This record gives sequence, structure tokens and C-alpha cells, in this order.
Amino acid sequence: MDVAPILIVDDDPQDRELTQVALRRLPLKAPLVFLTSGADFKDYLEGLGPYANRVLYPYPSVTLLDLEMPKGGGIEALEWLKGQPRHAALPIIALSGKRDAAKVTQAYSLGARSFLTKPIDVKDFQSVVKSLKITI
Repeated sequence: MDVAPILIVDDDPQDRELTQVALRRLPLKAPLVFLTSGADFKDYLEGLGPYANRVLYPYPSVTLLDLEMPKGGGIEALEWLKGQPRHAALPIIALSGKRDAAKVTQAYSLGARSFLTKPIDVKDFQSVVKSLKITI
């Protein structure tokens, strides 16, 4: 059985690299898919444009979503997602380089299931995945 990918939406190349390094320390079965904007995230979930082929771009098991992106940011993506009932079951883990209480509260109010501060700590990620009962 194939495991659905982990979708990582982050515009910063260094943060993407650090996330990949951290997650590769885990015994992952799930492939990692990287996107760089909230707009790409929406297209991926909807299966639009380059993401239309669900064999090549399967629906994710979980999404790590950076809240601080200039082009189609994470908050805007969460606002869009809240109005999309067909994606309600997708676990979203909000990411930010700083722990801003207002942003964390806003992310949770928009449907994020958890919050992690970047760079991602492997043990924190494992705890979140376990609490959300996600197979990765």
C-alpha cells in the first residue's frame, strides 16, 4: 500500500532544506512534496494545472504550511481551505519562524490542527503526527 505524500508549502529554500533534513531522520514511508506558495497549494489540492495527474500528485496525508509567505501566504491558504468542505479532513500543521501568539490563534481558528516553530524539531513533529493519528 502506498502512503500519501507529506505536502510542505514553504517559500524559503533554506527552510525547505532544513525541513527535508529533519524529516529524513524519520523512517518515513511517505514521499515529501514541496510547494512554494499558497496558490500552488490550492492548485495541488484541487488537482489543477500541473497537478492534475493524481497518480503523479496524489492527495496528501498531511500538509506543513508556512504562515509567512509573501505570495499566497499560509493564512490566506487557510482562509480558502476553511471554505472548502471537501478538504476538511486534511490535517494542516502550521509553521512559522516565530511563535507569534496572534498568528497561532488565527491559524487554529482557521482550521490548523497543530503548530510547529521552524526549524522543525523531529521529536515535536513525531508527537504531532502521533496525536493526529497520521500514517507517514
